[in-house]
Amino acid sequence: MKRIVLLFVVLMMLGVLKTQAQLETITNPITGKKIQVAQNDFLNPMTWKQAKNACAELGNGWRLPTEDELLVMYSMLHKKGKGNFKGETYWSNYESSPGYRSTKRFEDSNALNKKETEVYYVRAVRTL
Repeated sequence: MKRIVLLFVVLMMLGVLKTQAQLETITNPITGKKIQVAQNDFLNPMTWKQAKNACAELGNGWRLPTEDELLVMYSMLHKKGKGNFKGETYWSNYESSPGYRSTKRFEDSNALNKKETEVYYVRAVRTL
């Protein structure tokens, strides 16, 4: 039993295991809702449908962020050097027109409408 506890502590120190306390939690100033932001992007960019499914497969309420949530993530995390954002453009859950979804470009916070079949980065969120 002592070995298991020791292994757990070592893994935590090395950052291999993440606790909920280590995940970023931000408050949407528009809605007042708190959201938890996943520690990292998914490894590879993906289509919108793949992104939606990948977030849902995480379980426990994880999903694609709204347009407003992406803007809050950009301003409250990315611009302050937090959140480990590696991508330039991220999917939102908003359908801007049939076959197109809204994205947020993290270089300059511009919202762009992109075809669902194109590939972009994904960061999961969940409402607390």
